[in-house]
Amino acid sequence: MPRAALIINKSSRNSEIELSAGLELLRSRNVQIFRMIRTSDPHEVAKIVRECADSIDRIILGGGDGTMNHAAGPILKSGLSLGIIPLGTANDLARTLGIPLSIEGACEVIADGRIRKIDLGRVNGRLFFNVAHIGLGAEVTHRIRREDKRRWGALAYVGVLFAILRENRSFRARIELDGKMKDFRVIEIAIGNGRHYAGGLTVSEEAEIEDGELHLYLVKPRSLWRMALALPSFRKGKAEREWIRYLNGRRILVRTNRSLPVSVDGELVTRTPALFEVLAGALPVFVPVKSE
Repeated sequence: MPRAALIINKSSRNSEIELSAGLELLRSRNVQIFRMIRTSDPHEVAKIVRECADSIDRIILGGGDGTMNHAAGPILKSGLSLGIIPLGTANDLARTLGIPLSIEGACEVIADGRIRKIDLGRVNGRLFFNVAHIGLGAEVTHRIRREDKRRWGALAYVGVLFAILRENRSFRARIELDGKMKDFRVIEIAIGNGRHYAGGLTVSEEAEIEDGELHLYLVKPRSLWRMALALPSFRKGKAEREWIRYLNGRRILVRTNRSLPVSVDGELVTRTPALFEVLAGALPVFVPVKSE
């Protein structure tokens, strides 16, 4: 019988009724919940993973992309498989993997799905699942308020983004990609391991979370209205503009003319210069049987 530790981010949005139904579904499919805990402390998550690692075969995380990010390191070290219950605002990792956004649907995947070994990104030693940002995206992470995310969901990102776009803060970046150097003046650099960010926007239509590569796009300074007109195309990951560049590689070093914050999976974690690497096939995750 599969044995799991279930860790729920107590700050996440969730319905107790739906969560109870999901847990009952797991039990009915013979998934034993060895330990269940609610916490918002990432250090406690790491402690629980270490304590339970020898007694279970999977970790189930209920939370948003930030919760998944904080747990990535401990789970990778444990060698356990990861089950995901998306309870956050954007839930971009779940979207990338095709995991249902409902609690009961996600629990069905954990009970009956297959295991897929996915890549992890790493920047200056910090692991990430989805996307890292320098520039616009990192500034959105810095400014957005938790209460707005809880109230408005993914729409909360839009208002903050337009406020930052009006400021149009550009910077110079030197990008070394698999040994080749390029210089740009930009307002945004996004480097994706997964495909989605900000509640469904797409880094690149070619990005796959198990392709062994990182996918980068950069945005050069343009007027507010031109950038606003391009926003819908970012949902598809193919914003065909002369001022947007797409690149990909396994090792990417970004230097900027001034030290800038780097956000990953909705958390500010480091600053430039930033070295990005991919860990191919590093983490086993439960996904739908038909997920590709």
